[in-house]
Amino acid sequence: MQDEIFPAIDSDAVRFDIVWTRAWGQPTSEAQASELTPSNSGPRLRVWFDGDNRIGTGLAEFYSGTPPLYDLFLVYPDGSVWDVETDTPGEADEMWRNGLTSSEAEDMLEAIEERLPDCSVILPGEDRP
Repeated sequence: MQDEIFPAIDSDAVRFDIVWTRAWGQPTSEAQASELTPSNSGPRLRVWFDGDNRIGTGLAEFYSGTPPLYDLFLVYPDGSVWDVETDTPGEADEMWRNGLTSSEAEDMLEAIEERLPDCSVILPGEDRP
């Protein structure tokens, strides 16, 4: 899915974090996780290997399912910080999970694109955020 979602949103305003876990026994190492990541990803994509499934287990506090949770697509607002108590980024503004259909993937892309700033308008310096 990362091969479809990542290239579809060509904006520096969106960053992607892929967290690989051992949910299905693969990957079993950080090196294998790196091999599964698109090589032309650039600085917008960060890859993590969670060998202890801490993140997938922590996210079960916010979403249904048997931990560790996996195949989640989570959208967080700019400036979100890591929650040290749950060892996760916390509950997302929007969440999609396992086995997205093409239609669901399109809906997700539209929802993400709606959050992007309008770059066709240049604001005077004092009006910039």
